[in-house]
Amino acid sequence: MLQPSARKNGQWPRDRIGKVTRLLPLSANSPVSRTVALVQVDDSVPISVRILDRGPPVGTRPVNGDLIGERVWVISSEGLSERVINSIETDFSMMTPDSAQKQMIRFTGALMAANATRPGETGAIVVDARNRVVGLVVAGSPTTTVIAPIEPVLEQFGVSLLTRDRPAR
Repeated sequence: MLQPSARKNGQWPRDRIGKVTRLLPLSANSPVSRTVALVQVDDSVPISVRILDRGPPVGTRPVNGDLIGERVWVISSEGLSERVINSIETDFSMMTPDSAQKQMIRFTGALMAANATRPGETGAIVVDARNRVVGLVVAGSPTTTVIAPIEPVLEQFGVSLLTRDRPAR
C-alpha cells in the first residue's frame, strides 16, 4: 500500500505504508461490503486518526431510517465534500468499469447519497455531523455516491474502528 497512491505519484518503496492482509473481492452477486481491503500499516508508520479539520472519529453510525435526509461528508485525498443520504439498504446492479472483463455486479445494502462522486473518492471514509463513521465510498456516478455501511465491513474483517492516534513503534 502506497500513500500517496501510485495514481497520485506515490513511489515504491519510498511511499510504502503497509500491506494488504485480507481482501474481500468484488464479484458477481456480492454485497457492497465485499469491495474493500484490510491493510496492515507498518509499525514504523505513525497513524493519525484526525479527519482533516474535523478531529478524530467518535465511533460508527448505525444504518437506520433516521439516516435518510442526513448530511454526510466524504473525506478523501481531494478534501471534504458534502452529500445527503437519500436511500438506505438499496439493492442495484451495474457493469464493472473494467473494459477488458465487463461483469454485472449486484450491490446489496448500499447507502445512496445525492451529488456526484469525484475521481479519487472510491474507498474514502464517510462521516456524519457528529464525526461518526457511516461508511466507505464504493462507487458513484455524475449524480449519485454509493456508500458501503461501515459496521458490516468492520464485522466482516473482525476489526474495530481506530479512534486514537498510534505513534510509530
